[in-house]
Amino acid sequence: MSNAKKLLSTFLLILFLIAGCYGVIFESYKYGYLYGIVPYVLIFLPFVVLCGLWLDLSGKTRWIEWRKALIMLMALCGIYWALTTVKYQYYNNQLKDHGVPVNALIVGFAKSSTRNTTFHYAVFTYTYNKRDYLQKIRNNDDFFRIGDSINMICSSDDPEIFRILTVKHRYQKILYRFRY
Repeated sequence: MSNAKKLLSTFLLILFLIAGCYGVIFESYKYGYLYGIVPYVLIFLPFVVLCGLWLDLSGKTRWIEWRKALIMLMALCGIYWALTTVKYQYYNNQLKDHGVPVNALIVGFAKSSTRNTTFHYAVFTYTYNKRDYLQKIRNNDDFFRIGDSINMICSSDDPEIFRILTVKHRYQKILYRFRY
């Protein structure tokens, strides 16, 4: 491959990496599990192609190149850790700077299954700026019940970012506080 094509390919792959990073930090919470993985794939696949493009893993210097590949794999793990840290920092900053109190109500339950595990979710609804939002949260221990009231904060910039503060069960006077 000529140097010009190699550089162009590298440039395009880096654009995919940047798009994946943007998707992980700012967009991955908006979609379900399947679509939430897409930004990570946009990071992983170009990274693997870049390794294949720039590293010669055959020939006499194979051990040296495998060490380089191992270092790049460790770099990929570092990128994953950094993106996860930045993503949660972004969520926390959104709630700290733009958080508004909202009341929600548990309206139902949902279930999703994989090969080995079944996940149970409580579905709740809340209104912000005259728009209704429907969200779900894990409920594997059957903590939530239909009719429970949830006190939470959501971001005024992006109301789909939220944090539950307290839960009041419908038939009991017990108030649970969540600590984060």
